[in-house]
Amino acid sequence: MMPLCMMSAGQTMRVTQCRAEGPLRTHLENLGLLPGQDVTMIAQRDGNVILKVHETRLAVNRGMANAILVEDIPAPASLHLPQSAGHDGQHGAGGGLHNRRGSLRDAFRSHRNAHTDR
Repeated sequence: MMPLCMMSAGQTMRVTQCRAEGPLRTHLENLGLLPGQDVTMIAQRDGNVILKVHETRLAVNRGMANAILVEDIPAPASLHLPQSAGHDGQHGAGGGLHNRRGSLRDAFRSHRNAHTDR
């Protein structure tokens, strides 16, 4: 963790903590600088910073920027889709995606037929 004012221009990090108290804390929270929020440093000069929070640009002075702690955004976990038996990694006849689509189509048809026979 590090103070927000230590970020580089163009860098995006995640707010982890706000060390401010009282009205300053409330003000920063109202600006959207809450733990878990991603912020991007647009520019910095003499400790004063311009940030992008959501789709809004904010100007924050040095004291406010020192009260906000940020950290690197963790990399997203890779997605692992289950493979059907015999799937060879190809998308064609005999491939898992083809079989999976066929199974979904058959399940939808049997569901539809069960409800239209009433």
